[in-house]
Amino acid sequence: MIQLRDERIRRLYCDQRLSVDAIAARLHCSRSTVYRRVNAMDLPHRCSHPPHLWGDHKLAAALFCWDLLRDTGFSVANVAALVGRSIKTVRGYLALHPGDWPEAQQAELRRQFPDPFSLNEKPRTGPRSITTAKAKAV
Repeated sequence: MIQLRDERIRRLYCDQRLSVDAIAARLHCSRSTVYRRVNAMDLPHRCSHPPHLWGDHKLAAALFCWDLLRDTGFSVANVAALVGRSIKTVRGYLALHPGDWPEAQQAELRRQFPDPFSLNEKPRTGPRSITTAKAKAV
């Protein structure tokens, strides 16, 4: 039964390019079940926003995170803390595999955006930090 489900997941995910949510709904199971099966089958992960829709600034941010991870040996959590983004965001950047991009593209992005996070807006704050800031102001 699991092998049959795996083949169906592979067909829906790779051939029909359905999202994990859509597959979970079709198979009447949870998202985490589909993610576990996708990981177990070593299927390539897809980014929710394809890189060709990203601006150069975001691509530079992905490359910056990739360089930090490679050069410093930091964990993803440490890189996320250093650049002021969530772990999920940094993982999304790393899913693009910027180290595999053509060297010319990497060089151009590094030249245009030497520190892409200094140009970015301040990191978003969650509801908890907003209420804490309000409490301190009172």
